[in-house]
Amino acid sequence: EQVVEKYGRDILRYYLITGAPWDDFYFKWNEVNDISKSFTIIENTFNFVKTYVTDVKKPKKLNAEDKWILSRLNELIQNCTTNMNSYNGHKAAQDINDFLLNDFSRWYIKLVRDRVWPSYEGTDKAAAMYTLYEVSTKVIRLLAPITPFLAEHAFSILKHLGAKEESVHLTSWPVAGEPNES
Repeated sequence: EQVVEKYGRDILRYYLITGAPWDDFYFKWNEVNDISKSFTIIENTFNFVKTYVTDVKKPKKLNAEDKWILSRLNELIQNCTTNMNSYNGHKAAQDINDFLLNDFSRWYIKLVRDRVWPSYEGTDKAAAMYTLYEVSTKVIRLLAPITPFLAEHAFSILKHLGAKEESVHLTSWPVAGEPNES
């Protein structure tokens, strides 16, 4: 109850899910605090997408960094699907967190920040917006069974970009390599 009161349900849920079920469990407040900090970065990532992605159209050409992050996303989806199907949810949760913090937030968003700036008029702006949207909406769907409240919040702030469903929990699990349907 103290963890939920201080940090929220999703942080406690994520903390409990990320531990391997066969390992002994010892609760550590500093680990929960670290997860809380990583969730702040993840929320800021989705807020960045909400702020700068205004129009989503599939571009004719993607830049190298767009192809790279979409490739990493497809790898993440494959790994998460395999891990969830084999009851290794802790590995899927760790992979999603690593992808969001390192690949998406610390690398990709830093690379494309200038490309989505409102005053930027380059022809590659649409590719960056499309890629940010694709990655965000598919990762939100991966997060839904692990952190339902965070996923629903992120889905609601990106819903204006074209989602048909009322809730992330009404969407299907993403399939690697297929275009986004939401």
